[in-house]
Amino acid sequence: MINSTPHSSIQDRDTEIKEKRKENADRKRHAAESTIGVGEEVYVKKVDKVNKLSSPFYEVPHTVVTKNGNDVEIENDDTGQRLRRYIVHLKRVEG
Repeated sequence: MINSTPHSSIQDRDTEIKEKRKENADRKRHAAESTIGVGEEVYVKKVDKVNKLSSPFYEVPHTVVTKNGNDVEIENDDTGQRLRRYIVHLKRVEG
């Protein structure tokens, strides 16, 4: 009878190879950790652009309330409305 559970050395080697592949893919894509933190002001990307000359972001800044990985909860500074957005759809307010 063949043992169906892999040995720990095989699992360790598999984990090591997967980590190496992930590092190479991240380096090739120029992937970086997001530096947006709680309390920072951000602009929210518009989901539907009217035309190509319109701004890709809403003009009203929002404040980051909570951050859980790539999921961010933001609050509109004017109305107090809270939204959940993916971190890629946010842009830090410069200045």
